[in-house]
Amino acid sequence: MVGGKYVTAPAKMHTFEDGFKVCEGVFNRSVVAKLAYMLTTEGIPFTLCVPENHDVSLTERKRRTNEININKGGNTVFVSVHGNAGGGTGFEVFTTRGETKADPIATVFFNELAKEFPGKRMRPDVTDGDVDKEANFTVLMCKPPAVLTENLFFDNRADAELMMSDDGQNRIATAHFEAIKMIDAKFSHINEIK
Repeated sequence: MVGGKYVTAPAKMHTFEDGFKVCEGVFNRSVVAKLAYMLTTEGIPFTLCVPENHDVSLTERKRRTNEININKGGNTVFVSVHGNAGGGTGFEVFTTRGETKADPIATVFFNELAKEFPGKRMRPDVTDGDVDKEANFTVLMCKPPAVLTENLFFDNRADAELMMSDDGQNRIATAHFEAIKMIDAKFSHINEIK
């Protein structure tokens, strides 16, 4: 939100018939802010790739991630937090196509989300032996291992209500926090985007 207006409307939002509105960017930034607080409290180093409220292109996010990776000695992990849409429900974790260093990291995120939300659907793709879905999204095409989490569907009413609740956002942030703590022993720095 910039000046009270949602900057990526109408593509990254959904309004239900009763007027209840979900703006994905607002959700993403709220979860990341909660996660950043948890990481700071625990002393786990991280960098917000998109600290501003203005929308930043995917190419610029990738460039920033690569720059951070260089500045941190090439030992970073990139995590992109999102809400999903398309009429489904539940959680997904993406990496790029093929066997990558991000695959086991994605599995940690997937497992922590499943643990935090045992009643919610997890949406794996196990065709290649692991749970991550694979797509060459621009933000994942960076130098460090990269994962993108899709946290519930903002066009599904039950998911949307959970997404926009303080409890739901805290639980999503907590699942990410627990995953990051598990992988922190292997990597010196977490790149977190909104």
